[in-house]
Amino acid sequence: MTETLRQLIPDPVLARRARAGRLVRTIYATLLICLGAVLGWLMVKPLIYTETSGQVLAQSNVISSPYAARVVAVNVRPGTDVSEGDVVAKVHSPEVDNLLAMLATDIARQQTYEAEMRIRLAVASATFSAAERRLASAEESMNKLQEHCDMTSGFCSSVHKEYFEAARVMAQLSAERLEYALQISLLQDARQQIEKVNESVNDAFNSGNQVSPIDGIVSPRIANAGESVTAGEIIVEVFDRSDVHIDWVLDSKRVRDPRAGDVVYILHGSTLLRGHVTQMLSISENATARSSLFQAPENGRVVRLALDEGEIYPPLLSNVEVRYNYWRFMDPAVEAYVSIMEAFGIWIKA
Repeated sequence: MTETLRQLIPDPVLARRARAGRLVRTIYATLLICLGAVLGWLMVKPLIYTETSGQVLAQSNVISSPYAARVVAVNVRPGTDVSEGDVVAKVHSPEVDNLLAMLATDIARQQTYEAEMRIRLAVASATFSAAERRLASAEESMNKLQEHCDMTSGFCSSVHKEYFEAARVMAQLSAERLEYALQISLLQDARQQIEKVNESVNDAFNSGNQVSPIDGIVSPRIANAGESVTAGEIIVEVFDRSDVHIDWVLDSKRVRDPRAGDVVYILHGSTLLRGHVTQMLSISENATARSSLFQAPENGRVVRLALDEGEIYPPLLSNVEVRYNYWRFMDPAVEAYVSIMEAFGIWIKA
């Protein structure tokens, strides 16, 4: 009887061991299932969608001086809204001062040369009529000399000498008038060219005022007051607010390329934005978001994106994450997943 009772009553130690074993096996099996699910998802995920980084950008316009200069004042800061024609900075250039002084000297020199040529032309023109009369008189004397052959040789020689001298003076004055007129025309053209250069220098420098060519937003690339800049160096950069877009670096190990109009999901922090592909650019950039200590960064093709109507772009130069679903027939499942993420507050609509 005692043996029967012992067989019916379970051993508490063995019972605890059995429960502990079942718990360990359950935890172990759960971990294996979770690990298998994670590994399976990591294997399947690249075949479903790709996610890489992008950046909010806009068409930029660089404001710079065509001459070496020193920045006197900067009237804007990064992020300032500017309108077309606003003075954003002022510079001073000793190079421009020297150039304008040289041009003014050249213009004055050309005017002096032109005045000298005009005086010489006026003198030649004034004496030309007298030279014509002298030549006519000499020709008349020559004609009379031919009619009277009884003149002395000395007198005939003087008449011929006067005739040839009058002809020489007449030819010289004619040539001088033509040459002076030509030189005046050339000097006028040269002076006008110098004046055009002077005007172009003044227009390009604009008294040192650097104006915005468009309505836009000032970028962080901006010079400081007192800084010296070379010709063409950026003084202020302005983003065109009418041409905001997102440049997305597509994964180099993608399954397929997106097409214009394909839907993409854009994450800025926890904010979810919807957009679409507008253009596939023929250029690659470094996908830095996918790089790590164990994996070198790879270059991926750049894709131009635009947000759907009603969506608001994040601030310019913001980094975003872009998700692209390869298969359009999975769009309902993706939308359901997005709705779940929004319902739990992980993603927030803009």
